[in-house]
Amino acid sequence: MWKHEVVTNDQQWQAPGSAPLPPPPVAPPGGSPAAPPPPTGPPQGWAPAPPAPGYAPAPQPPQPTGWTPPPKPGLVPLRPMTLGVILGASFQVMRRNPRTTIVPALIVALLLALVSTGALALYFSAMTRMMTFGTSSSSDITAGAGDVLLAGLIALLGGALAVVATGVLQGIVVGEVARGTVGEKLRFGQLWARYRGRFGPLIGYTLLIILAVAVGIGLAMFVTVALSVAAAAGASGPNDVALGVLASFGVMLVAMAGAAVLWAWLSTKLAFVPAAIVLEGLPIRAAIARSWRLTRGSFWRVFGIQLLVAAMIWLASQIVSFPLAIIAGLGLSLLDPTGASSSSPDQAMGVAAATTIVTYGVGAIVSAIGMVLQAATASLLYLDLRMRREGLDLELARYVEERQAGAEPPDPYAPRGTAPVPPAAVA
Repeated sequence: MWKHEVVTNDQQWQAPGSAPLPPPPVAPPGGSPAAPPPPTGPPQGWAPAPPAPGYAPAPQPPQPTGWTPPPKPGLVPLRPMTLGVILGASFQVMRRNPRTTIVPALIVALLLALVSTGALALYFSAMTRMMTFGTSSSSDITAGAGDVLLAGLIALLGGALAVVATGVLQGIVVGEVARGTVGEKLRFGQLWARYRGRFGPLIGYTLLIILAVAVGIGLAMFVTVALSVAAAAGASGPNDVALGVLASFGVMLVAMAGAAVLWAWLSTKLAFVPAAIVLEGLPIRAAIARSWRLTRGSFWRVFGIQLLVAAMIWLASQIVSFPLAIIAGLGLSLLDPTGASSSSPDQAMGVAAATTIVTYGVGAIVSAIGMVLQAATASLLYLDLRMRREGLDLELARYVEERQAGAEPPDPYAPRGTAPVPPAAVA
């Protein structure tokens, strides 16, 4: 039988011809075995192999540092705007550059108030004179008719001046919003020099709107009068005449309601015509088409924001005018408690004149603020829609960066190929 033996050897194996290995550690008597020696590093004189010629480590991608909001160099952040941003920026336009916005608007509002007041005063004075002196004197009738004609001429001249002033004011506010968005603050003279070639088409567009409104009102009055005359001619008695007149006025009310709906629709679709004329340099017809395209698909948003601003302006005017009316009534009652105005006519006239002046002055201030707010809101909505549909925010950010680097970039609002903006034009 084979006998299997197990041979143990405490000696470590080594290759033939190699240097002898050190003896294994021996545990002290009664103690635990000694720990093995710590690992040693590479042999002395060893170095890693050099990299292959032309080899370079691959570049590491930049690590994300978190989301950074778009820059806000001026009036609004360079991104599509929310309702709060639009409303806040509309008020900020006045605080940021009041000399360029509020002062021209106040001049326009005072001009409108003075012209309308003077024309109405002259008209009522002429009518009172004609009714007081009767028809016995032809000279009185001629003088009264001349006063009425003069009142109409004053009202017409005042309306023409108001058209021009309103057009200029809209252009100034549009320019201020556009330049303020990219961090520029220009004075009135600088804005006028920059956009003076575009005020002519803007005034022409304003005049066109006023003529359209006048024609619409004239047609409504003509239809009402024609219906009343037709009803009176075909009536067989006084009751039929009254019913015909009431029916004609009912038709007029329906026509006015339809005209109000049409006006709301057209004013929303054409809200960006001033901005297109001033900032893009378009003629009237092209600006109308441009505004029509921009509002496509955003009609209710534009209409709602403009209606909200108009309601805020109306509420503010009522809050201001109601206490003034109460104070005026109390002042006249205190001066003439019995109603006998002949006892103190000078005092009553003085209080009435002072109250009228204060009322018109405060009304002019409220009207000026309202005109600036409405024009600024329309301009901001125009920029917002261009940011959402055309990437205008990227163009504005690029423009700001190039200006900060000392370059002369082209106007980001105008069509491509325009001349660069000179740095001297910036305040």
